[in-house]
Order: sequence, then C-alpha cells, then structure tokens
Amino acid sequence: MTSVATGMLKAEHSHEFVDLYRRLGVALCRYLGRNLGGLLLASLPLIALAAALSTPVFQPWPDHASWKLMFLGTATLGATATMLRRWRT
Repeated sequence: MTSVATGMLKAEHSHEFVDLYRRLGVALCRYLGRNLGGLLLASLPLIALAAALSTPVFQPWPDHASWKLMFLGTATLGATATMLRRWRT
C-alpha cells in the first residue's frame, strides 16, 4: 500500500495513475472478500442453529419426524458449544 501511495505522488502520466488506482482497487476487493468470507464462514453455525430450532421450538414435535432433524440440531449445538469453548480459552 505504501508503494501505491508513493507511486501516486510520483506519477507523471495519467496511465500510471490509473494503473495505481487499479492496483488499489484490486487490493481493496481482496481485503473485503477475505473479511466477508470470514464473516459468512463464522456465522454458518449460528445460521444452522437458527434454522434447526426455528420450527421445532414453536410447534409440537410430530410423531413422524425424522432422525435427521434431531441429528442436525444436536450437531449444530455441539459445534457451536465447541467453538464458544475454544474461543474462551
């Protein structure tokens, strides 16, 4: 980033200036992509937990419910608890 800023101060031609702005835009897109990707990845367990618990909490558990929903909810709770436990230590 320092080289981009220094280059902008020393640019004599417009094509050099535009090229430096392009490099700055690429660096900004990479930075934002990394941050948004990390945010999305970090929120996946909470999204899965909300999806697993949203319907069963407000409706009685049907007799014909599959074991897959129970497994998903339990696995999501376990993954979230493990992440919180690691975060605290």
